[in-house]
Amino acid sequence: MDARIAIVAGYLVEMGVDASVCDTGGNIECVRVDAGNGDIWLFGTANDTWGGSIGFDAEDAENRTEEYIETNCSTDQTDLFKVAQAINLAINPDSGRR
Repeated sequence: MDARIAIVAGYLVEMGVDASVCDTGGNIECVRVDAGNGDIWLFGTANDTWGGSIGFDAEDAENRTEEYIETNCSTDQTDLFKVAQAINLAINPDSGRR
């Protein structure tokens, strides 16, 4: 288990985001974020930066196109609060504006 996933999910919850840890199978865990419109984002470290894709069941797959969000946060980032901020900004672009 990647402890970073649970910590990032916890920070997102503190920011008011509906987030949790999701085991996607094969011992792979992601940060699960409810987009509020029925879509679920799954964020992880598969690339050089933290990114997420929409998760949907096979029933919906034929009617959907793959959606992906990339953050500007490196997978090597050790400040997990910054990771959570980057994910929050990616899913809520207005959250970075004051």
